[in-house]
Amino acid sequence: MSPFRFNKFDPDLQVDLVMNHGIKLTSTKRYNVLLYLFRFTDFYVELFCNEGNDELIAIHAFDDATSLEPYLEEIDISMLAH
Repeated sequence: MSPFRFNKFDPDLQVDLVMNHGIKLTSTKRYNVLLYLFRFTDFYVELFCNEGNDELIAIHAFDDATSLEPYLEEIDISMLAH
């Protein structure tokens, strides 16, 4: 599956796939938004949630390393070695 195809799925399916089959790498807060970064198959998925109620705002799948730069200092890569 590609990030492009994943991004076309219904948001409920996206969340289900990521939560049940993804690996949570890190989370952070920017302004009033909680960001969760997951590794899913051979790409990454960001979940953007409202800080106040944890409601999903957006989902974005990508496979380019440049998009990982804001997370690099926060990611614990030890879990990826298993």
